[in-house]
Amino acid sequence: NKYILNIGRLEKQKNHELLIKAFNKIKNLIDLSLIIIGDGKLKNNLIKLINDLNLNDRVKIFSNIKDPYTYFFNSELFVLSSLWEGFGLVLIESLACELKIVATDCPCSPRELLQDFEGTVLSRNNDVEDLAKKIIEMLQKNNQFDFKRKYLEDKFSITANVVAYDKLINSF
Repeated sequence: NKYILNIGRLEKQKNHELLIKAFNKIKNLIDLSLIIIGDGKLKNNLIKLINDLNLNDRVKIFSNIKDPYTYFFNSELFVLSSLWEGFGLVLIESLACELKIVATDCPCSPRELLQDFEGTVLSRNNDVEDLAKKIIEMLQKNNQFDFKRKYLEDKFSITANVVAYDKLINSF
């Protein structure tokens, strides 16, 4: 089955409730499921929300997945619904897997990480209507994007980061 993917701890920061509610708004417009990979203290609350919205057949939460890359490579779209983020490694992983991405324009990394890439779009932070709208827009876009793999490798490689840290340390 085709699906939309989200990977992250099931905690307030990741705002899975927003994603589930946005999916509920568009469920009749798309023939996709939503897969959330993660574990955390909000898992039971999210399962209850899924049940309350009668989404049991379309929204699944998987925990303890050892190799998420199979899910990355087989999904139609990655959605990051966070209220705030740190570095956002999952966005880099999604880009490396050449996935289209919708991410909330939350404080810290999504805008910075995604600004140079086609096939990505930001939605207003914590806005169900806008997230639903952006998901639909991105699903309707052509999959032929230039994902700039070389740029991604150069900007986020271990070597590039070690060089940046070395420059920072030596600047003192």
